Amino acid sequence: MSRFAWMEIPDGYMMPQPHATTALGTRDGQSRSSNYLLKSGNELGIIDTGMQSLGLQELIEKIDGEGGNLRWIFLTHFHFDHIGNAAALALRYGCPVMAHPLDIPAIENPMVLADGSWGFPDAGTSLEEISKELGGARKEEMTEEIIKKYFYFPVRVDRSLDDGEEVGLGPWRLKVLHTPGHSPGSISLFNPASRSLYIGDLDYVMNPSSPWPISNASDLMASVQRVMGLDAEFLGPGHYDGIYKDWAVREYLKEILDRAHSTQQRMEVCLKRLGSATVDQLADEVFPVIPRYAYPPLHKSTIHCFLHKLMEEGRALKVERGGVVKWEEIHP
Repeated sequence: MSRFAWMEIPDGYMMPQPHATTALGTRDGQSRSSNYLLKSGNELGIIDTGMQSLGLQELIEKIDGEGGNLRWIFLTHFHFDHIGNAAALALRYGCPVMAHPLDIPAIENPMVLADGSWGFPDAGTSLEEISKELGGARKEEMTEEIIKKYFYFPVRVDRSLDDGEEVGLGPWRLKVLHTPGHSPGSISLFNPASRSLYIGDLDYVMNPSSPWPISNASDLMASVQRVMGLDAEFLGPGHYDGIYKDWAVREYLKEILDRAHSTQQRMEVCLKRLGSATVDQLADEVFPVIPRYAYPPLHKSTIHCFLHKLMEEGRALKVERGGVVKWEEIHP
């Protein structure tokens, strides 16, 4: 009997998955993404693939049960719980893997996260500088040990997708939207025929979840604002169940945007009160309670991204004294 249940959605089927059953499970790599198997006539397409140890057999059984004509694999972003089965499925069904060019380096070789050769040069910073801003410790998934343990690679990306392109499936023409913030190359997929929208981790429980510049608070908020204008009738997030009805989708997306605004406001209040603060100090102040499916390093990344947003807006200043990086409010 299958360990995971499939549910019908307007475009086909979804295998909904939490990020893990506990915060510890998430931290220990038991996370897995919700998988969407789209079906148009006799053609199939899959959005995200989960992890090899969690769901591969169920994916194969479902694809084969629906005719086995898998036309493509669409990856919303580079994280291991979304790309884990991509290589195995591409090999079995002879179909292309598709992703945004900005995330392709980390999909094909996630070791670039550990050596700092991806994401940082274009931002004019370094992995060492980012680590210093975070208090001297690298985020867990940016270490060689963690990458080798959880990422499944090599994964070859066959087609680079950018904003505005279309992906065909039977008579459908699904539209690609570049929705960065969670990662530089995060992409969403919208089916105008059913008004169904698949957003990856644009709604992740604690966002942005990686340090700046891999994640970006300004981009995230702009991306959420953009997809709100699509008036989707069904929303497929990267984890958990789908959202039905346009009013519920709008409410859900608005809550994500409100949460981001609230995080920034709390940070500004804390900076004003503390005078100057490290990422650790602000993380403790802004997030005294960690959401169930998150884990402690994530909230530091969120803080780090919003601090850089405030700096870009001229509302915060980074200072370094005695090798310790702190942030201060810029008074108007």
